[in-house]
Amino acid sequence: MADSVLMKHVAPGLGCIVAWALFSSPFKAVLQVRASKALGTRNVMLQGVMFFASIMTAAGIVVSFGRYDHAGTVFIWGCTTVFILLVFYSAPLSALAEVLRSRCSASLYLPFAAMNVVNGLLWTTYGLALGDSFIYGPNMVGAVFGSLQVVLCMVYPSKPIERKTPPPDDAEMGSMLYDNGRPSD
Repeated sequence: MADSVLMKHVAPGLGCIVAWALFSSPFKAVLQVRASKALGTRNVMLQGVMFFASIMTAAGIVVSFGRYDHAGTVFIWGCTTVFILLVFYSAPLSALAEVLRSRCSASLYLPFAAMNVVNGLLWTTYGLALGDSFIYGPNMVGAVFGSLQVVLCMVYPSKPIERKTPPPDDAEMGSMLYDNGRPSD
């Protein structure tokens, strides 16, 4: 009984909290890159994947409320989420060749990688408890991909990036993002 509560309720509950932290972790870096208009070694693909995953999730929800029987809805939703998760978890690996070539992990974001591992493990636990391969399959892959990134960050530490102009401080960032109290484009 205790295992069932832990695996079927605590793990997914923590998974939701960790997923929120995971998706929020690169937010400050994304704002800095956007404001400075200098990509540097940041992985731009991650920003695109975050948007793509949001669109695909919305499409999956709409499809789920279509005129499908239960099995059809489960299958469509499962395939949609597996695709989204595999694209999401593998996006940072687009920098793998550069990390190995330069022996510098500046294009990987360690907090994001670590949260990928925790998130993947929590949802893998939940998926295994339910016996649902749509849940445990892609999340197990995500935990492995996140672990690979963490190892690369440890083996090839990030070297300081030489900038032509200093990055904006928080006050400058606020003035770039807001014009007279309204968000600027």
